[in-house]
Amino acid sequence: MSFVELSKDSDCDVRRSAAGNPNTPVDVLVELSKDSDCDVRRSAAGNPNTPVDVLVELSKDSDCDVRRSAAGNPNIPGYTPSDEEFIVTETYVAIKGTNHLWYKHNYPNVAPFYTYGCFCGSREQLISRIYSINNLSIDPAVRMRILNALDQKFKEIFRR
Repeated sequence: MSFVELSKDSDCDVRRSAAGNPNTPVDVLVELSKDSDCDVRRSAAGNPNTPVDVLVELSKDSDCDVRRSAAGNPNIPGYTPSDEEFIVTETYVAIKGTNHLWYKHNYPNVAPFYTYGCFCGSREQLISRIYSINNLSIDPAVRMRILNALDQKFKEIFRR
């Protein structure tokens, strides 16, 4: 199924997942930003590929969660990153997430892997979990910002 088809699905959770996915084409995001469901608009507002002019419009949305998500998008004019709380040790970097600390582990002869709550796995597995229809109680864009901040700090510390 294509992102265009997903963006027109009758189930708002499917449209919300498409709106938050960083692989969704820009033209589809523009349409999803006008969705009647506020959760779909909120996910579009948090997507790093949503155009700036659309983010500016979403920052004026009638729903406070949509406005909050647009304000948290690094591409919005005047964006100020929040101070992430990191924990750095010899074997991992951790960041305060939505409900749990998120860890990215660094061990010799092992590819870096992630843990948080009961999750343990690769970046691809974590992204799949973030966008799972059964796991949409938190805006996927918020989780992707947490993951990207963790990856950036990990690379800065461990150079990998």
